[in-house]
Amino acid sequence: MEEKTKIYILCGFSGSGKSSFLKNISAFLAEEKIGIIVNEFGRVHGEGKVYRKNGINFMVRKNGSVSCSCKISSIADALMEMAEYSLKYVFIERQGIADFENFRRIMDAVSAKKGDIYDYRGAICFIDGLYFMDQMENPQVVRKQLEQCQLAVINKVDLVGRNTAEKIKARIIEANRSIRVEEAQFGRFDYKFLGEDLFGIHAKACEDAAAGIGSKPQHLILRYDREMKKAELNRFLKEASKICIRIKGYFELEDGWNLVDAAGGSVEYKPSEVSERGSILVLAAKPGCSAAEEVKRCWDKTIGKKMSLAE
Repeated sequence: MEEKTKIYILCGFSGSGKSSFLKNISAFLAEEKIGIIVNEFGRVHGEGKVYRKNGINFMVRKNGSVSCSCKISSIADALMEMAEYSLKYVFIERQGIADFENFRRIMDAVSAKKGDIYDYRGAICFIDGLYFMDQMENPQVVRKQLEQCQLAVINKVDLVGRNTAEKIKARIIEANRSIRVEEAQFGRFDYKFLGEDLFGIHAKACEDAAAGIGSKPQHLILRYDREMKKAELNRFLKEASKICIRIKGYFELEDGWNLVDAAGGSVEYKPSEVSERGSILVLAAKPGCSAAEEVKRCWDKTIGKKMSLAE
């Protein structure tokens, strides 16, 4: 059976790094046949044979890759045309807030005419590290942007301090606790997501956290960038459970990555195939306590190693 073409949607506000990413990923996948669809205000760069079909200008490069620039209403036609080239990946760039409901309808239309040839692998939201905190002045818009994405990429981390980067990560996870977060410079980051299922084993800050934690008055995000012994982490979780309603996340232990879930004094560990760049826990603290101070006290008492903690 022929392998399906993997599709990724790229969204994010102007200047967040989508165009830089497309340029870099094209070079990274130079030996593969890929498709690129950009928004109506963009331009397709490069050399190749140009032709027009259904009102859309297409460019076919020497290696069989296909690019075009079209309006969202023409994406179905573009995908049907690209179906003839047996592409490995297709990247669709959208400005601002992506309309995922409309995209599902587009995919249904393409499948009806071309068959089940495309595999939607997830949405990637690009974040402008310099202006994200300003954009959070309108949190509803940012939240709507993030809540349906599987991967968030904070671009321009070289231009912001570490404290700012951590605050941005915390706000992203606040909006979507099951999103994976990567950091980038000039649109470059680890492209290992191409071999992963962003809907399945992508790094989650806290799987099912919305159901488990909901909108409790205080929650914190703890990050740790080294491996830890399970017994060591267990001491912290037992101590922190005295002030927390729920603690859940992913941690790298001596036996590999584990999904960690602590509540009411009990701790559960489940092996996970998650691939992260550092362990992360979401802690829902009981109302009325100085959450950050108390969690830090528990950590220093039981672990005593460097970690980061954000509200």
